[in-house]
Amino acid sequence: MSKISTFLLGLLTVGALHEAKAQALQNNTQLHIQADAGLYVQGAMINAGTANLQNNGTLSVTGNLTNDQSTYNAFIGKLVFAGNSPQVLDGSRIWFTKDFEINNAAGLTMTSSFYLRGTATFTNGIVTMANASHSIFFDAASATQTGAKDASHVANGYVHKLGTGAFSFPVGNGTKLQKIDVNLTANSNYFGTRYAAADAGSGTYGTTGAKATQLMGYNTGEYWQVGTNGGTATGQVTVYWDGTNDANAATTSVRRVARKVGTEWLNEGGLGTGTTAAGSVTSSSISFPTSTMFPIAMGWENVVLPLSWLNVNATDTKDQNVQVQWQVSESNVTTYIVERNTGAGFIEVATVASKGNGTNSYNLTDIVRNSGSIYYRIKQIDQDGTSSYSDVFDVRIAALGKLAIFPNPVISQLSVDSDKKQDAKIYNVQGQQVKELKLVEGRNKVELDHLPNGVYFLRTVDGVVTKLIKSNK
Repeated sequence: MSKISTFLLGLLTVGALHEAKAQALQNNTQLHIQADAGLYVQGAMINAGTANLQNNGTLSVTGNLTNDQSTYNAFIGKLVFAGNSPQVLDGSRIWFTKDFEINNAAGLTMTSSFYLRGTATFTNGIVTMANASHSIFFDAASATQTGAKDASHVANGYVHKLGTGAFSFPVGNGTKLQKIDVNLTANSNYFGTRYAAADAGSGTYGTTGAKATQLMGYNTGEYWQVGTNGGTATGQVTVYWDGTNDANAATTSVRRVARKVGTEWLNEGGLGTGTTAAGSVTSSSISFPTSTMFPIAMGWENVVLPLSWLNVNATDTKDQNVQVQWQVSESNVTTYIVERNTGAGFIEVATVASKGNGTNSYNLTDIVRNSGSIYYRIKQIDQDGTSSYSDVFDVRIAALGKLAIFPNPVISQLSVDSDKKQDAKIYNVQGQQVKELKLVEGRNKVELDHLPNGVYFLRTVDGVVTKLIKSNK
């Protein structure tokens, strides 16, 4: 590496050196950096009005960069801001480059607009435009950006783009990346946007947008100023939400792209995807007239609650099974999960698919095989992944009665020991009822001498069945 003195008064070509280093640099004349070379300025650099900088390689600066060069600086080379304290790009002239990189956690402030035709790389640090009217221009259809994130994006000013197709604008509030994407089918000049963490202003809700349905509201916490600079454009806009400045959160499925035209908020269509915590919505195709900027925000149509619980209950079927029933008015629900708690916490016992939008009834038989109090709740899951629970409801399961009969086989009189007062019936093998019993707790005497010999079944109302045999021997 070769070291260059503070002042460059004569012609210098950085090429054969491959990489040169300067502690600070004021360029007053010709400075050429060849395609395979780099110049690293460890400090500030002034490119004077008399200078003729030709950067075909890489110019890296760790201090402020002032550009007063009066002659056109071609779209070539790469400019890198690589300091570790706040840097400034200023001067009386606009800087033109092919590629650009910000790699300074302390950030960069631009006091004028900036043009590039290659790739803007956001490695680290915020690029802040000193004036909201200043812009970064992606001055070619093929120009692009990479690496934009919370720690590195453009704050305060505009970002403009030539050409059609998809592009993600790397804009935010200086703390969070709040990007907006476009997919343009037509664009006769620059198309740009600027992010603002503010209210774009109230208005009436019109019906002349891409979708005629009136909006019910819009996000008052943020908006993007979007539109054309010297031309017309047509295409789709994608707005994102992540919980930042999104206090007016609405159900995902009713989110739409909202555009303010004059004093009206228009519904530009789309269907929200994701969850209430994070997602996106892409508009229908929008026509942007010549040199006109519009506020774009998250909007929503009438919020339809995904579910209203009309009734939930559980019934003891007297055989240690439970009939769980629920009735709902539902919209955009996918699944119900029935959960049971017998004292050790809720566990999932069954999953039931939604029947679709509308008022629907559901029932489920839960085989429990035990007595006592059992608690239930039902979880519903929406199409956007969110969920909620019904109220907890319970049922009391009676213990099955215990019986002991003797003698068996029986000739005429049967003794039945019951642990409680209960009803019972005796059936023959054809299933016909032949006798009805009112049992008391303790021992019961039952006369069977009138019955013909054969096999019979004694059944309690709890479902306990005991086989007995009638014989004359």
